This record gives sequence, structure tokens and C-alpha cells, in this order.
Amino acid sequence: MVTSLQLFIDIGVTETRFFWTVDEAIAGFWFAPRRSQSSDAPPPSVGDIFVGRIRHVARDIEGAFVDIGLGRDGFISARRAQGKLVEGALLPVRIRRPAVRHKGAELDGDWRGGLSQREISIVKEWLATPPDAFARAPLWRDAALDIFRFLDSGRIERITVNDVSAHNAVKEYLGDEWHGHLRLAKENLWTDEIEAELDAALERTIDIPGGGRLIFDHTEAGVMIDIDAGSAADGGSGRLNDRVNAAAAKLLALEIERRAVSGLIVIDFLPPSGAKARQSLLRELGFVGRQGRLEKDGVFTVRRRFVRPCLLDMANPVINADSRLKEKSGGAAGSLAWTAGAAMRGLELRLARQRSTHFRMIVSPSMESYFADKQELVDQLKARFGARFEIVGSDHADRSGRNGYDIVENA
Repeated sequence: MVTSLQLFIDIGVTETRFFWTVDEAIAGFWFAPRRSQSSDAPPPSVGDIFVGRIRHVARDIEGAFVDIGLGRDGFISARRAQGKLVEGALLPVRIRRPAVRHKGAELDGDWRGGLSQREISIVKEWLATPPDAFARAPLWRDAALDIFRFLDSGRIERITVNDVSAHNAVKEYLGDEWHGHLRLAKENLWTDEIEAELDAALERTIDIPGGGRLIFDHTEAGVMIDIDAGSAADGGSGRLNDRVNAAAAKLLALEIERRAVSGLIVIDFLPPSGAKARQSLLRELGFVGRQGRLEKDGVFTVRRRFVRPCLLDMANPVINADSRLKEKSGGAAGSLAWTAGAAMRGLELRLARQRSTHFRMIVSPSMESYFADKQELVDQLKARFGARFEIVGSDHADRSGRNGYDIVENA
């Protein structure tokens, strides 16, 4: 099936925002620092290429621990290493999965995977220098290019950017080998509608067209997804179960992608009517992974390859296991930093859209303290839009129903 992937790069005042669509449906979100900060070294992330030093070869677990200069050794399995693992040797590696709590990053010796020929040439030239241990490859230093860590430019049909300088940076980065269409937009690409889609992608439940709902539960072991038929299959037959399952599978194709769900996934479908219905459902689920197993009772289990951090992990940074489970089971509340980012996006949108209006952003006391510590965010907005807004703390903001903030026009 041919799909049309379009990427949108919104250069904001306080951050760089990305979203992309597949056949006009939003299929993913990503955030990077504001572009003027892109000369600073960004935090290590998926896709980054380092030159590490092998500290210890662990033959009992068939791999090695590699120091890439991040304070915690990463691990590379022998089957992913491109050659023999020798203690003390330098090794170019790529981050497959970032460090989480006490575990270091998962590394891959095949750093070429998913890179364009131009990107491969840049890294080869860099490796030929040769670089020192712990050096990071000179890719994606510009925040406008951060998305290309994991999104293959060869899949993209059209890219829209709302900033001239960023447009030129993307054009130079992709080079002549990219055959898609690059468009410069004058308007903000991130809108209230996109923000609403982001909020929906963080909700624990989502309605299935025709009845029923999907329920996402993130745990330390994996992601559990329940197909709750509700009244859709109340007293219904196996054929009705099949129709609900088919609608759920179609919706899951979008939700799993835009939520960036990976690792162990268990989906509890309604019991299929028979072997033929199970085979049909398995075909529908091919997007998740071809090694999935579907039981007679409708339980589908699969492991999905990690591509980028889960959207819910981005909204709820992991502090410890207990808080993670508590936050994740509750849906889209998100961390203070995530919610403050949403507040600043909302304020920026209104300032850009209503250029003669003054606004007051009423925030919770905790968010007021956050902005006091992050005064540079406020200063960046004032540098772009002038003093047309104020941020005011209020205990009532916690009860406003808008995750601790509200934005109103000043009289």
C-alpha cells in the first residue's frame, strides 16, 4: 500500500516542533530545543553516533560495555558489533535506545542503518580523521534537523518549514539526492488543532468508530491494550466481535505509531469467531510486527522494534518506577516541564495570531516557580512579541481544568 508521508517543521520561539502525517492523519510528534540554541550540544538521543572505548567484554552475556562519555557505560551485544570486541579498543556506535535510570544506553555497531548516502559520507569523513574517544558525529547539530535522527528522509514526500533559515538548512542537509518537495510557509504550522491531537495521543482511552474503546496501560513490563467493546458487543455474536476487532486494529495502526509504542505489546481483543477471523485479524496487525502471536481467546502478543522514545515517556520523565506507574496509568497529565511547554505553545500561538492583543496567562504556583527558574523562556517570547503578556500565579489555576494554566485576554 502506497502512503504519503508529509513532515511539518515549526520553528517556535521557545522550542522546535515537528509533526508528520501519513495519508493526512497525524502519525507522530517530536520536540527539540529552540533553534538559536542549536550550537549547544543537545542531550544524547536515539540515532546519535559516538566513538566509544570498550571497557569490558562480557563473554557470559555475549557483549561488551562501552564508555561513550556519558557517565554510564552503554552495552552492545556481540551480534550487533561490526567485528571483534577487544577491551580498550575504540568503536563507532549508534544509540539504539537511550539510558533509562540505572541502565546505560543500548548500542549498535551498524551506525549506517537508516542514514542517507550523504549522511554516511559525512560520518565516514569524520571517522577518517580519526576522532577522539567520546566524540559525537557532526549530524543533526541544527535543531531543525533533529527529526532526521530516526525519520528516514527517503520516506518523506513533502516537507513544510515556517522559517527561511531553517528551510535553507534542511535543503542543504538533504542535498540533491532527496527527490521530495520542500515548501516554505509563512504561517505557524503548530495550531490549536495540532495541540488537541497531541493531547488526544496522550489519553489513556480512545473511542473506536462504531462503538467500544481502546484502553492503553503502560507498565514496567510493557504496554497492555484492552479492547473494551462496551455496548458495541453487548450480547452480540462472534461476527460482531470480528467487526469490533477489525475497527480496533485499524485504529491501532495509527495510535501505536503516533504514540511511538515499542517493546512488549499485549493487545486483548474480543474472542474471534474462528480460525478464518483470526487469520484476517493477524493480517490487519502486520504493521505491529510479523512475529506476533494471536491466541484463540483474542490475546495478541508481539515485540515491536524501538525507533524513538514513547510519547508518554516524553510527557512523563521517569523518576522512579512507582511514580512512573502512577503517572502513566492516569493518562495525559504529564510532568511540570511538559505542561509548562504546552502553556508556552498556547501563549505563543495567541500572540502570533492576535498581534494587537495583550494576554494574561494564569498559572499554578508550581508553574509560576518553574517560569521564574526558566526566565529565559519568558525573555524569548518578549523579544519576539514585546511586553504584550504577563504570567500570574493563582491557586485557582490548579482547578481550571487546563492542566494548571489558563490564557485570557487582558481587558
